[in-house]
Amino acid sequence: MNVNDVDLSCSEADFHKIIDALEQKGINYRLREWHVLQVLQDDLKVDLDSAEYWLRDLQTDYDTLQVDDYRVKILGLDSLKECYKRGLDDKATKADERMKYESLKQKYELLKSVAETKM
Repeated sequence: MNVNDVDLSCSEADFHKIIDALEQKGINYRLREWHVLQVLQDDLKVDLDSAEYWLRDLQTDYDTLQVDDYRVKILGLDSLKECYKRGLDDKATKADERMKYESLKQKYELLKSVAETKM
């Protein structure tokens, strides 16, 4: 499976440290007004979402993803759906963000269908 779009979260207070490291390595990035730092390398895009903004007041459930010897804490399906719903609600009121809204809507609908098949 080829993955070209990865979403992670971290403290927005750490964005400046990450930007410094990216600049030292010559890696492209965009700091977005919607509290996201996008890291761009070839056809890969990694979004670092502000945990303080996007996860605030969110009832979180976590799972663990293990790849080889690496373990990463990931949002559980219910929390992930709620994050995408928040993104949809945020973009729905902004006419200039219609394309982003449609992308989020497609991902949200997919997450809902996954959740329904698990029941």
